[in-house]
Amino acid sequence: MEPTSPKGLDLQRNGLYAIHSLVTDMNGSNGEFTMSGRAELVTDPTTRNLAAKGCPYTPKDRYACYEFKLEECLINTYVDGVPKIRRWWDKARK
Repeated sequence: MEPTSPKGLDLQRNGLYAIHSLVTDMNGSNGEFTMSGRAELVTDPTTRNLAAKGCPYTPKDRYACYEFKLEECLINTYVDGVPKIRRWWDKARK
């Protein structure tokens, strides 16, 4: 992302992130997925090059690159209108 992006500056400030899937209708028919953790700015050239190889475009050298460390995932599905929550978290985190 652009180095001046407000989202990027937030990640550099505290590293916290959360990503939530699209809920396709009011009943949550397709369920929900959430993941969260901490992001770290990538400065190592080898890691940046590896990330660039996986991009569908050519990232500019000025772009900030972040590694998103996964700490928790939550899957919520609904069975007969009742939520069924499954959760995973990194037990090693403090």
